[in-house]
Amino acid sequence: MIDVKIETKQLSQALTELAKTANVGLGPIIKEEARYLERFVQTSPVPIEARPRLGDVYWQMGRTKESVDAFERCLAFDSRDSDAVFYLARAYEWTG
Repeated sequence: MIDVKIETKQLSQALTELAKTANVGLGPIIKEEARYLERFVQTSPVPIEARPRLGDVYWQMGRTKESVDAFERCLAFDSRDSDAVFYLARAYEWTG
């Protein structure tokens, strides 16, 4: 008989380590994407296309305050944007 608790714990640890590795490897890419999206949002007359992604990028970087701000601005453009509502709620949950 297989001990499921041990296997689950080992799988959880392996996934945690994999996530750490992925985040470290993608860090520079995510930061560069954030810089690009920030420039786009500042220069575009209607930057609604970039705001949801910018909020998500900030979220991935652990910058929850900026993530909340980006999603709030999405809703200012379109209060019916269900994706922005969902991700804003997630960001609020994590910021306390």
